[in-house]
Amino acid sequence: MTKVETLSRPTNLGIDPIEYNRGQLIQFPDLQNVLNPCYQRATEEKKPYRDNVVSVDWFSVNLSGQLPKYVKDVTDYELTEEIHLRRYNGNGTQTHEHLFDVYLNGELFGELKTHTRDPIRFGIDSMHFKLKNIRCTTLDWLDDFRYFVTSLNWSVKSLSQLDIAIDGIGAMKYKETLLKSIDPKCNVYLKGKAGIDATYSGKEVTSIRVGKRSSDKFARLYNKTKELNHSNKTYIRSFWATSGLKTTEDTYRFEIVLKSKALKSYDIWRLDDPEYLSSIFRTEVVNWADFYRQTTDTNKARAMKANKFELIDWKTLGADLLPKAKAKTPTDVYRAKQVIKNTLRFREVHGIKTLEELISKHDLQDYVDTKATYWAEDWAKEKARLNKFEDLLTTNLN
Repeated sequence: MTKVETLSRPTNLGIDPIEYNRGQLIQFPDLQNVLNPCYQRATEEKKPYRDNVVSVDWFSVNLSGQLPKYVKDVTDYELTEEIHLRRYNGNGTQTHEHLFDVYLNGELFGELKTHTRDPIRFGIDSMHFKLKNIRCTTLDWLDDFRYFVTSLNWSVKSLSQLDIAIDGIGAMKYKETLLKSIDPKCNVYLKGKAGIDATYSGKEVTSIRVGKRSSDKFARLYNKTKELNHSNKTYIRSFWATSGLKTTEDTYRFEIVLKSKALKSYDIWRLDDPEYLSSIFRTEVVNWADFYRQTTDTNKARAMKANKFELIDWKTLGADLLPKAKAKTPTDVYRAKQVIKNTLRFREVHGIKTLEELISKHDLQDYVDTKATYWAEDWAKEKARLNKFEDLLTTNLN
């Protein structure tokens, strides 16, 4: 692994790295050029109006590599000529000992957490990086991130969180339909088990949430125009303008938040492709935030299939349905942990110490007698497979 050089003392001490780079004043390009969105291809003919635009609103990853050297009372670190860190004063975060602002070519690029407080679980060389939100809508943000990682000889372990936002008419349609799905007077129903929660200010709906924040996937819908009136995110309006979004007085955003477990099957190096982002969005809402209209058909499954409808014209966004990662079969170690946990629970809570006592307490003897024959056959086959594998392994080793 290539050694990452750090300074033993700050460089340009007292000089703001946003304004200066290695002693030279940075001449920033025109704001419009800086905020030129990566979602408008240079080779395409720019369309005057778009009903919907898609963008990344949050990008964070888990990294591994040589940790930046920490020196007490030193704030500024230079990892390469282009990459500069500025450490926050304090005790870091709940998960990491140190927190840095990352500057790439003198511009604020993201946030880096290093020196995990749980090295056994995450690895001693693990780090966490979050891209600055304003960079998500700029040209070549993914190329800049790739350069940042490869320059330091670091590697991406996994995506930590990815928020994908769709702004425009589709988000407005989702708002109207989500509200109908929780209104017992309407015949629109949610296809899926995700709960819906609406927040009101008087009679006005301020936001809608789909699913739980603590889960691997949830979504939120809100009036982005009003949110921008209270924030300083002028780059969003620039993104809308250069993307050709047909905005209104109330432009809505429907944003899906995906955590690490929901991101395992997606390619991190394609996240600057708007069609790929739209495909991820479409794939994740299928059977989760899909809708259907109730009819006189009493077969619910058939009614859902025949009367489902989509709220976004996915063809205009180039969205396809993508394959999802298959669920992994639990390992014996995982099963053993569950058995230990449940055994200790029954012992401490119910005073049950043996399997026979558990069967007797819940009157499960008939269940055990009915299943025992099938279990015995399955276990005999599994044992035979394991023995065959062990014999083959022994033969190869010898």
